[in-house]
Amino acid sequence: MNIKKYWPQMTELYFNSVTPPQQKSLPRTCCGVRGKLLRGLAHKKISGGLLHEIYKLQTSTGNFALKILDPWIVSQDGAEHWNLCEKIANDFVEMKIPTISAIKNCDGKYVSVINNNYFLIYPWIDGKVLQSDEITIQHAQRMGELLGKMHKLCHPAHAERVAGHRDLDPRNIIWQNDQPIIIDWEYAGLITPSLDLLIVACNFSGLSQGKVPNKNLFQAVLNGYKNITGKIPKFTQQDYMQYLSYCLDWIEFNFRRAIAEPEKRPEIQAEISKSWKAIRWIDSKLEDFLQSLY
Repeated sequence: MNIKKYWPQMTELYFNSVTPPQQKSLPRTCCGVRGKLLRGLAHKKISGGLLHEIYKLQTSTGNFALKILDPWIVSQDGAEHWNLCEKIANDFVEMKIPTISAIKNCDGKYVSVINNNYFLIYPWIDGKVLQSDEITIQHAQRMGELLGKMHKLCHPAHAERVAGHRDLDPRNIIWQNDQPIIIDWEYAGLITPSLDLLIVACNFSGLSQGKVPNKNLFQAVLNGYKNITGKIPKFTQQDYMQYLSYCLDWIEFNFRRAIAEPEKRPEIQAEISKSWKAIRWIDSKLEDFLQSLY
């Protein structure tokens, strides 16, 4: 997507109304003065986006993150999938969970499209995405605490499932002054609390990167969760099987991506390899590993 070429159309979608002078915080819909934005645009591609292209937009009214959605993925899920996921993210923003949701355009939608390019715009967040070898006990515990707060806020009495992110992986957390901020809600939906906790503990102990989980990090996630909720849900055989399904779905998705986007096969093959390692470990070791923690 040629950002400079399409910037006038983008400003029509987002920035064609004047922000009231007294409004200091970023509005959730149209914001800024179009003329200033047109004169003040600069953009820089950001590394680290696994599936989509991410750019930092620098304008006279502030900095924003532009996410250009992968065309093949949009063709599989449809734009309304992203609108729903961003609605869930915005619900958590309103519940004071540290996260961001996309800014609505002037049509009230989160996802915009120009010349078959689908994209979202977010407030820019300064911070750092940690590599797996940078995660400490403190980071893991804070992730458990954050998940516990999310479950307490959105778990109706007697409900079996909660609304959640469903992909709380280190790549989807920006750390700001050692505090986690959740990004990338494209897999948001309903999930059981025990499976949600199992996924976070596995992801923040190294398993999602194809490594043998670090028991101390895994335990720190559980301890953090217990600090907030008062208990750790018991993991079931169904949780193990659903986590395996989670990994297999990711592999199947990446096989389809490799066929549709052959130029991305090296990075896709790396993701598949990590998932196969995780599956082999889960199948042979996970149940005994969890029993050793209790």
